[in-house]
Amino acid sequence: SSDGGAPPPVAGAAKGNYKQEKEKRLGKKKERQKLQKEIQSLEKTMDKLRAKVDTLQAEMDETSSDNSEGWTVLADLSAKIQEATDEIDETEMRWLEVAEVLETLNEDEE
Repeated sequence: SSDGGAPPPVAGAAKGNYKQEKEKRLGKKKERQKLQKEIQSLEKTMDKLRAKVDTLQAEMDETSSDNSEGWTVLADLSAKIQEATDEIDETEMRWLEVAEVLETLNEDEE
C-alpha cells in the first residue's frame, strides 16, 4: 500500500485539538470574567436605585405630613419613585439573564 509518505494524521490532529480546546477554555474564562463583572455592576446599580427609592419615599412621607407643598410635589416624587422602580426591575431582569448564562458556562466546565 502507498500512503504517499504522509505523516500519521493522529498526532497532528491531537495537537490541533488540544490547542483548540485550550483556546475554547480561555474564551470561556474571559466570558465568565466579563459576566461576573457585569453582575457586580448590576448589583451596584440596583443598590443605588434602591437607596434612591428610599430617599424619595422619605421625601414623599415628609411632604405628605407637611402638606404645605401640595399634590404636585407628591405627584412628581411618585413619578420619580416609579421610574426608579422600573429601572430596578429592568436591571434585575438583566441580572437574571447574565446569571443564567454564567451558570451555563460554569456547568460546561464541570
